[in-house]
Amino acid sequence: SVSNDVINYNVYRGGIKIASLGNVTVYNDTGINASASHCYAVEAQDSCAGNLSGLSPPHCSVAINTSVKGCEKSIYLSWNNYSGWSSIKKYEIYRIVNGGTEKLLDSVTASTTAFKDLLLNYHNKYCYRILAYSNPLVGEPVELSWSNRSCNQTFFVDTPQIITVTKTVTSVTNGTVVIRWKSINTAHLAF
Repeated sequence: SVSNDVINYNVYRGGIKIASLGNVTVYNDTGINASASHCYAVEAQDSCAGNLSGLSPPHCSVAINTSVKGCEKSIYLSWNNYSGWSSIKKYEIYRIVNGGTEKLLDSVTASTTAFKDLLLNYHNKYCYRILAYSNPLVGEPVELSWSNRSCNQTFFVDTPQIITVTKTVTSVTNGTVVIRWKSINTAHLAF
């Protein structure tokens, strides 16, 4: 609000008022499902007659999800576009391996909302976040918005092994051969 007469700001999430703050311009929304995108808007109230400004344009956060497909050594990332800025400049994809340091993995265009991280080691746990960059008008600052963190791990199926094969019966009269085998293990998922 450009008015010096603001006494209160109301914060809305998904069209529902969640906070009335007084004359402060920051709010931390806690206890929410961080793996979902949330849309926020704010309205100002003046001290004279309690007039309300009307809601700001909503800003919707980025939510990232990860998935694996079968036995691929890849993790698939997907996210929604950030909305609320005039336009998006780019998204940066950050990765953490086994709880280590978060590092920039790649930078993608504003129209990209999916990414495949290739040739991963099934022993490692991978966590990802997305950083959205606004594409501001001349003279305006670049704004940033972080997504939630989503983690996943690839896996493989052990190859079963046969240890013995035995021909147990041969029937000369009806042309039947019975073969038996024993497996030392059954297929299982390995992490």
